[in-house]
Amino acid sequence: MSNSVSTSSLPHYLVLDFGSQSLRALIINNLGQTVSKVVVDQFHYKRTEQGVVSQQPEWFFQQCMHALSPLIADYRQQGFQTTDIACMGITSMRNTLIALDDKHQAVVDAIVWQDRKDAECVPALNLFYRLAFAIADWFVPLKKDIAELQQQAAINKIRQRHQQQYRNIAHVCYLTGYLHYRFTGIDIDSRANLIGHLPFNFKHGKWQPKWHWYHQAFATKPQWLPSICDVGDVIANVKPELSQSIGFKQTMPLVALASDKVSELIGSGCYRAGHLHISLGTAISVSMLTRRFKGPKPFYPAFPFVESGLYVCELMLAIGMQLISDFIEQFADCLPANLRQDDSNCDVSRDELLARLDQQLMLLDESQAPETRFDIDAYCQHYRWQDGFNVALDDFAGKGFDAAGFEGEGFDAEGSNDLAIGIAHYRALLDAIADSIVMTVSRLTTRLNRDVQQVYVSGGGSNSRYLCHQIKRRLAKPLFVSQSKQAGALGAAICLAYFQGHYPSLESAVTNMCQLPIEVDSATDDAVE
Repeated sequence: MSNSVSTSSLPHYLVLDFGSQSLRALIINNLGQTVSKVVVDQFHYKRTEQGVVSQQPEWFFQQCMHALSPLIADYRQQGFQTTDIACMGITSMRNTLIALDDKHQAVVDAIVWQDRKDAECVPALNLFYRLAFAIADWFVPLKKDIAELQQQAAINKIRQRHQQQYRNIAHVCYLTGYLHYRFTGIDIDSRANLIGHLPFNFKHGKWQPKWHWYHQAFATKPQWLPSICDVGDVIANVKPELSQSIGFKQTMPLVALASDKVSELIGSGCYRAGHLHISLGTAISVSMLTRRFKGPKPFYPAFPFVESGLYVCELMLAIGMQLISDFIEQFADCLPANLRQDDSNCDVSRDELLARLDQQLMLLDESQAPETRFDIDAYCQHYRWQDGFNVALDDFAGKGFDAAGFEGEGFDAEGSNDLAIGIAHYRALLDAIADSIVMTVSRLTTRLNRDVQQVYVSGGGSNSRYLCHQIKRRLAKPLFVSQSKQAGALGAAICLAYFQGHYPSLESAVTNMCQLPIEVDSATDDAVE
């Protein structure tokens, strides 16, 4: 980006957005425009056995350092000075747990959130709690939810898989807390970065007392847990030796932020009670902002929003948009050449191929299309322990895979049958995803006893007009699609601008820094400004 940003856009904010597939390091100005950006991708996690996903904690920190030095170099090359940067913040994927010894060295590899191998041997609760829950279970089924919560907790996975190393634990933290320590030397995390697999009281924003049954359920000791702060609190300045290595010419304050999902929600323009956000990323999540503290199901909390009095009630789907990417990788060769290749007979990029398929879907006469469907529930059950998604033709059901009706502009007669089948399968996947999202929204609104006012959509899947239209049709609510390609980083920058006092309210920060989202028009099934 050229140095055309007005000085009125100062100050700037440095954001590290650590996602599942990539790390984005951005410098964003006070108007929400990206000044400089570096992306580190092609992540490879350790998969030592089926379902297990891990990585060395040091690896996460090194990705940050690999991104920051070239980011600052590019920033200064544009004519800016690092003194134009007001502060730095980190937002990251949640539920990636790191266990350290008393010297803050890794005890074992970090358990990454994609880990799907549950703990089979979980800690037993003491007799009092076992009796209490056994009695309560007669009236309201609880034991299944408690068992599921314990089995999914990363600390219990470490306890089972690495019994000797577990004895050496002195500190546990999530990824943001670990990165806070590496940059500042302080064990601390924001309350908006935590999830329900550590003994945290989300309603009151503090760790549970040592006698609470959560400490037994999650095999933790109170002294292992980091200090807690609010979003917007200045943790400390980045260590001088790191500042020098990165290229900062002044002390750089590190400010506590919320998780990537909460940041993405804000960067999409969603910040009011009654608004619903759908994140169409590697994982698909549905979140609703509410003034009522109530989680999506028993023992699963609502998460704190960046402002007091608001909570995020969230459900995550069993599938994500990675399913679409893997479908393309496996079946792209079956599609006709006019979709797969450009005018020079070179294969188009995956994103371009997805865009072309999406365009065909928008032009499709559904009454003439082959009938097929995709059973997500059966698929997820079958591939529960797969390290990645693995779509198979047997997962589709239906008939009528012929080329009838697929004639006209944009269709290759010679490959029309392949196109008809490919379009039918692709549509079935998107329809199944839309159905799953709507069912999740229904569960959420029923649980909260509250209707949705507006829907905001972001993430890579929001590029699919067809998918957004299908969600809009099924929900019958105003639906807005984020124009930002990095809504999470933008939301983080909005929080930095607001909490640093450069805007008087979160609303004004969102209004001035967010691009106006595009609304899907219910009358035309198209997007309008």
